[in-house]
Amino acid sequence: MLRELAAAVPQRATALAAIEARLFDLLPVVRNCCYHPDFRGSFSIKSVLPALAPGLGYDDLAVADGNLAAALHQRALANDNVVERQQTFAALRAYCQRDTLATLELRKALAALARSAV
Repeated sequence: MLRELAAAVPQRATALAAIEARLFDLLPVVRNCCYHPDFRGSFSIKSVLPALAPGLGYDDLAVADGNLAAALHQRALANDNVVERQQTFAALRAYCQRDTLATLELRKALAALARSAV
């Protein structure tokens, strides 16, 4: 997504590339090194997170998945109702915050698993 954003906003491409260089995708780590029956065959963060970081999920949020988030974002941009836009963007911020926290907690859980395997 950062590459697509950089292509869409070339004046920010350098800054976005610097952000991308600092990121590490946990999907290959989980897919290649870890499995839990609660994943139920899926390696999406929505499946992996509750199994590896119990108590942390998305069920309590108004926006609980990326496809809905993308659709709501588009709808909010076209919405002239200021209150509805603010509510939608607040829900999207909460979803993004949870994604960030989920990634951090998933990383911690994987590190703990790695330490316990030694």
